[in-house]
Amino acid sequence: MNHELIAARYAAGSVLVVEDDAYVAFDLRCVLTGMGYHVVGPVTSLTDALRKITDEKPDAAVIEMTLGEEATPKVAEALNAAKIPHFFIDGHATGPNLKTYRDQPLLSNPYDYHSVLEALEDILKRCCRLEWDLGEPRRSQNPLVKGIEGNTTPPDLDRRFALFLDLDGTLLEIAATPDEVVVAPMLASLLAKLHRGLDGALAIVSGRPIAEIDRLLDPFCSSAAGEHGAAVRYDDGTLEELPVGLAIPPLWREALAAAADYLPGVRVETKPHGLTVHYRLAPESVNDVWRLLRALVPSDHPRFKLVPAREAVEIGRRSVSKSDAIKRLMRQTAFRGRHPIFVGDDFTDEVGIRTARDLGGMGLRVSEVFDGDPAMVRNWLLQGVEHLSGRSPRPTPTGIHL
Repeated sequence: MNHELIAARYAAGSVLVVEDDAYVAFDLRCVLTGMGYHVVGPVTSLTDALRKITDEKPDAAVIEMTLGEEATPKVAEALNAAKIPHFFIDGHATGPNLKTYRDQPLLSNPYDYHSVLEALEDILKRCCRLEWDLGEPRRSQNPLVKGIEGNTTPPDLDRRFALFLDLDGTLLEIAATPDEVVVAPMLASLLAKLHRGLDGALAIVSGRPIAEIDRLLDPFCSSAAGEHGAAVRYDDGTLEELPVGLAIPPLWREALAAAADYLPGVRVETKPHGLTVHYRLAPESVNDVWRLLRALVPSDHPRFKLVPAREAVEIGRRSVSKSDAIKRLMRQTAFRGRHPIFVGDDFTDEVGIRTARDLGGMGLRVSEVFDGDPAMVRNWLLQGVEHLSGRSPRPTPTGIHL
């Protein structure tokens, strides 16, 4: 599941957590904070919940139904009155007073954190659709972007733009493991043509190390940001990266590798500066993985952070992000003065999407603009080559996937 936020309005939204179990509340806070949400609370009483709704006006709420058959409906009534989307977890409280609220999502125990994130995204999506249906869409102030922010029509590429492309899930189809990805035969050639057409204003911005980016896209080589910006290479070959001493501690790598031996299907991917734990082959282990990593990296760790990804969790430096990498690249000669377009598919790409928009460009989510299909991204890039060369784009024949 791709846990990306579905509108710029909610990219750094606040979520009220109403939960009287301290352990569950702590876990929810860690997961939501890791996803980039600001957590209000957690609160454990009706009085505190009502005060937070009034004073802090959260964007959404998660309510534990065992708060009480009288207290829970009152919290829900206050949220409805304030037009704050919300959902319930647990499901043990089944009294008659709660029947009124059964139109809201309900997660029953046992639930995992993917389900929580999916329910949260679902209520935010419904809220956005309602706003749009009421004729109150958020419109971009950028004249290059037409209509609703996050519109579903990618632009025709020309030399006004600088292009920043994520790799896995954007240019490449997601595979069972990172080592099993398949690179489309013409991708390197396509990127080389785009690089020439944009006068060098093209960069790959990925969670993979730069050496892996180069291996997968060989012989194409361009500006790139690896490990979400821990290393940045400029078009002249200059490489800036975090000192080795700032990488995650070797003991963490050893501990996680040993722990993964007891979780069949869980894979630890080590990188020069960080580390990713994948559970795509063992989705039932999601909570075990989160608790294991949170034991190493609490939410208030001063140097490191946990970053949710597609069926994975990453450990990275707090100071590193794709946003910073894009800003650094935009200061380079080939990129300077252009409108950035960032294309990504995952939560880790949300900061890149926001940064591109903040810098006067566009942030395109693969799920929204390209139907979640990297082949459609590649076809759009092919049309971009045609535009940049002055030729009319030729439609890609049905069944042909670059």
